[in-house]
Amino acid sequence: MIKPDGKIVFSFLEFMIPSHWSIFENHVRDKDPDKVHVQFLSRDAIEAWASHLELKIIDMHDGDKPHIKLNEVIRGEDGTEMSDLGMLGQSVCVLARQ
Repeated sequence: MIKPDGKIVFSFLEFMIPSHWSIFENHVRDKDPDKVHVQFLSRDAIEAWASHLELKIIDMHDGDKPHIKLNEVIRGEDGTEMSDLGMLGQSVCVLARQ
C-alpha cells in the first residue's frame, strides 16, 4: 500500500529507445542460464497498470535523455561525463495516488 502522499518510482527498459534495443538483442544471444531475466515494458502497459491500481502517472522520462539534476560532475567507467543533468540509461516512471 502506498502512503497518501507517497510515490512509486521505477526504472524500465522499452523497445522504443534505441539503446534499450541493443540490451534486448545481447540478452537474447546470451545463453548463460544464470543471467538475470531482462524485462521490457511499454508505456501503454504502464498506463494500464496504473489505471487498474488507481494510480496516476506523475512523470515519465526517456532512458536516453538527461533529466536528473546533478550537483557535481559524474564520470562513468568509460570516461564519459555528465554535468547539470544526468540519466540512468533506463527510462523512469513516477506514480502517485489519484
